Amino acid sequence: MSISPELLKAIESSRIAIVVFSKDYASSKWCLEELAKIIDCINGYSKGPRTVFPVFYHVDPSDVQKLQGCYGEAMERHERELPVQEMEKVRRWRSALSRAASLSGWDVKRDNGGDRESIFLDIACFFHGEDEDGEN
Repeated sequence: MSISPELLKAIESSRIAIVVFSKDYASSKWCLEELAKIIDCINGYSKGPRTVFPVFYHVDPSDVQKLQGCYGEAMERHERELPVQEMEKVRRWRSALSRAASLSGWDVKRDNGGDRESIFLDIACFFHGEDEDGEN
């Protein structure tokens, strides 16, 4: 699986990447490939976003960083299902998950009571330096 040229161009032309980690995120090879590309960019290996803002949507950031819980299970499943010659890809995904989860971000818990729209509004306000009332 590789990233389409259009998506690759979009990643490379971005200044900021917002990565939303959810329960099933690590099950998606597509998401993991995109994340690995984004991490390559912030590490300076290729052009693209230099700022990554992780959002942990109903997942524990330490589960993502330490690859435990549903994240560990998903990575073990990839290791079982992918051919031996693609284990470097799994190693790269593991590294990208740990690196992204170590960055400062936002931990959205179930008890926040926020729906997706309010979460995205909060993120937009964060990047514009305003509080919810539109003030700096």
